[in-house]
Amino acid sequence: MGATADDTRRRALAEHSLFLTDDPVVRRTLFPPLPNAPSVRQARPDDHERIAALAHQWARRGGHSVTRTNLLLDGWLRNTPDGFRVVCDPDDRPVGMSYTPLLTDRSVAVIEPMTRQHTNWLAGGSGGAFIGMAACEDGHPDAHAALLRRILLDGIGQRRLVVATPSPEYQQLMPRLGFGFVGAAHHEPSDGGQSAEIHELASTSSDGLAAWLGRIAATGLAGSVAQDLRWCVGEVRKALDCLHDLTRLARSPLLGWAANPTAQELHRTLLDAIGSLITSDHPPTTQAGRILDSYHVRRRSDHVGVAHRLHLSRATYFRRLDHGLTRLAEQPRPAPGL
Repeated sequence: MGATADDTRRRALAEHSLFLTDDPVVRRTLFPPLPNAPSVRQARPDDHERIAALAHQWARRGGHSVTRTNLLLDGWLRNTPDGFRVVCDPDDRPVGMSYTPLLTDRSVAVIEPMTRQHTNWLAGGSGGAFIGMAACEDGHPDAHAALLRRILLDGIGQRRLVVATPSPEYQQLMPRLGFGFVGAAHHEPSDGGQSAEIHELASTSSDGLAAWLGRIAATGLAGSVAQDLRWCVGEVRKALDCLHDLTRLARSPLLGWAANPTAQELHRTLLDAIGSLITSDHPPTTQAGRILDSYHVRRRSDHVGVAHRLHLSRATYFRRLDHGLTRLAEQPRPAPGL
């Protein structure tokens, strides 16, 4: 990740890393098992009426004042209309929207009702992007996920993302995504709703971004997996990531798997273990072995490409990948006590 300067490539790598997360809440929220991938685009002036309707739905759903929400929305649309994104159905009809402006003097002035006593802190930071609202029509979890992914990746591109949210759902998601809690606003701008919480994700360098993605990926396997096995699965993933770099592989704590504790022997042991999955009589295990072989051994493509080549949906692909990593972690090994 750190060696990649191209922003488009960095964003793609970040999305793939998020796609690999083992946190069930993150995966369910950002990558629901649905076939559609709705498009997200910059809002146009002719979208403003739909944006207002979606904001009204957001207010009613959260128990907020529609009148106060209108005042807030009016200031955003007049002063920072370029801060709006919409997610659209196949007919280009917006079914969701977000307000995610860049943090500038102009935008800070109109988001102050949300950030209140934290506004000076916000203005004194190193720029970035702000999330003030995200809303979708009911019945569009695919659009909701696409919108959240776009918001998060835009923030990653800006190296800083600040969120103000009264939503308990988003408040639960923030720490799982590595955001730090800044504080609660004294007054929520929409009367009657939950208090808005301010969270920040800051990554000022490529190394910082890579470290953040590593923490997300290491959250833990979805489902009930024993802690020692969870650790082992994480180390298997790390070893496979550097399978063809013997210098890095030599630092793996999994060297005890090999009959002789060398990087070359661990490399051979992992290849043999993947081969045993491929020859399994259990079809999901066979698929898991083929995924590991294509992605880690042959390095044929990224995850999306391998899934396409094997004719697997994204959800099935990552279930099989998790299964394969777990099976490798469960392999009998000559030296006990990982």
